Amino acid sequence: MLTLGKLPIDLLKTCIAGSGARDSRVLIGPRFGEDCAVIDIGEQYLITKTDPVTFTTEEIGWYAVHVNANDVATMGARPLWFQTCLLFPANTIETEVRHVFAQIDSTCRQLGIAVTGGHTEVTNAVTRPVVIGDMHGLVAKDRLVTSGGPDQTTW
Repeated sequence: MLTLGKLPIDLLKTCIAGSGARDSRVLIGPRFGEDCAVIDIGEQYLITKTDPVTFTTEEIGWYAVHVNANDVATMGARPLWFQTCLLFPANTIETEVRHVFAQIDSTCRQLGIAVTGGHTEVTNAVTRPVVIGDMHGLVAKDRLVTSGGPDQTTW
């Protein structure tokens, strides 16, 4: 039985080995130790990141934006576009939903990030709100930073 938290390293490495169809534009795809994907879109790289917030319900929208923006920024990119998947438990009231949306809107405005879409639902699958963020940004090819160093851009 798995414990709470991140997957064991060996299990994660096995699971991410199945990464779908190959695309030569994907320079960094699923990889242990790398938080973002890197996609060659011509003159720049597109940096993409997905991360949930499950550790708090207070300021959950603020955290979702910042956690995802931080990972994109650590790759040298400017976070630009944000999408969310918001899951609310049964018996959630309208003001709680509006509050999370307002946090996301306010935080993205402060950081100059556009909200580009997402998904929202009330479900019995969760017992408290869960916000899953998906952040995208751009970086000049000569400004990319990876955890593996500058020569680690092929997977």
